[in-house]
Amino acid sequence: MDFFGTAYISITDVKFDNYVVAVDSYQKQIYQLDLTSGDVSAIPLSQSYKGVALDIHKVTGRLYWTDNSMGVIVTSNIDGSDETIFRKLPNGNQKIVCIV
Repeated sequence: MDFFGTAYISITDVKFDNYVVAVDSYQKQIYQLDLTSGDVSAIPLSQSYKGVALDIHKVTGRLYWTDNSMGVIVTSNIDGSDETIFRKLPNGNQKIVCIV
C-alpha cells in the first residue's frame, strides 16, 4: 500500500517490454509499471529494501539497486527471482547511486 492508500498486487504477469520500473524507498518496494495497460505490480523480493537508485542491465535485463541503509547493491531478475547481494559497500562509502 502506498502513501495514498493504493494497494498493489505482487507481480504475476511479468512484462519484458514496454514497461518501466520504479523504486519506492518509503514503502521499501520495487514496482513494475506496464506502459500499455497502466497496471502497477510490486516485484516480490525476499526482504524489504530501502532502495535509492535503480537500473536495468541492457543485455541481461537484471535489476540493480542500491540500499544505502544496508550499504549494499542488490540484483535480481525482473520477476524478483535470483535475488542476491551484488556488492557490499565499504564503510563510509554508502552514499552512491547505481550505474549499470
